[in-house]
Amino acid sequence: MRVISTPLFSCVALALCAYVALTSIASAQTLQEVRAKINGMQAVPLPPEAIEVSVTSLLRQGHTGQQVSVLQAILASDADIYPEGAITGYFGPATVRALKRFQAKNNLDQVGFVGPRTHTVLRATLVLRPLGFSAVTKTICSLSSDMTNFAQGWLRKNDGINPIVKPCQGVLDIQNPLILQATVRMSGTIAHISWTTNELTNSQVNYGTTPELGNTIRDGQLTTRHMVDIPGLSAETLYYFAVSSSDASGNGATTALMTFKIGSGLPTSSSN
Repeated sequence: MRVISTPLFSCVALALCAYVALTSIASAQTLQEVRAKINGMQAVPLPPEAIEVSVTSLLRQGHTGQQVSVLQAILASDADIYPEGAITGYFGPATVRALKRFQAKNNLDQVGFVGPRTHTVLRATLVLRPLGFSAVTKTICSLSSDMTNFAQGWLRKNDGINPIVKPCQGVLDIQNPLILQATVRMSGTIAHISWTTNELTNSQVNYGTTPELGNTIRDGQLTTRHMVDIPGLSAETLYYFAVSSSDASGNGATTALMTFKIGSGLPTSSSN
């Protein structure tokens, strides 16, 4: 069972929270997720840079502070509920509208403020996706180390490269980056190879005139937009290459082997 520091999530309160979650959230799929989440809980230490947060107050329009930010992060997990996705700490008209949509989806009275029943459902959703407050970034962050448990609403902007709610620093990162298709642009005898990744990573190109490659150009700067130049190439020569990127935690990804020739600006996949 997960060890959590707030009074709500003591062992006794967690059992109550489980009961509330299973009886208060309307969606059958959500009920199954909550059951699975609770059954699979283990004691996991919190990262030292973050503290776990919850919704511990009744909230309404005009309120400000961390509690409002937690509410907005929960609402932003669903882009249909909170399309603006702004986590400002201010309970304004956009938050009222989003909260009414959240209440409608969970079969609650659409009052636009956090009363006792809405309060209970909000706290239950944090069993599925616990949130923290980062002492480093001073923002609400996700305590989940599993990107498959990341809400799609948080990833809606910038192709997931800059999520609305980011993982808390100090949470173990075990996810490999995603490399989008590499492109090649020629300039004389120089090949400009570019690609993008869904998180900050370094840049590396391995290339050669045979599938064994043998040459490497690497840039250790972490970025999401990558450009590596290969100079001194020979005309009318087929080159093989693959691009690689690794994040700060050492998780890496490499493309399939591709080929290009001077004068051809598009790489092609190779079966070698």
